[in-house]
Amino acid sequence: MGQRGEARLFIAEEYGDTVRGEWDGERFEGHRHHEELNFHIHGANRGCTDYEVRVVFDGDSARVNYDAHDHCSEPHRYSGWERLHFHEEHGGRVNGGA
Repeated sequence: MGQRGEARLFIAEEYGDTVRGEWDGERFEGHRHHEELNFHIHGANRGCTDYEVRVVFDGDSARVNYDAHDHCSEPHRYSGWERLHFHEEHGGRVNGGA
């Protein structure tokens, strides 16, 4: 069963199919193919959580799906999703909330 969260996605830089940014305060470098961005975050939440994240863009919004492996608490594995809406901010695209 998935959890619905509220995170912040900031896309700072895109070159070719490589994208750099932050998701909920954690930096990432991912790969974009057409309207889909995939990235991994290892050691979030003080080293406890690894995330596999898939973002599917649709105009000024996106659906974010994530799978998490938490090494420090129960349940150890969980997944979730959220819908983000974007606007321009300080040279990057950032969501304004779910």
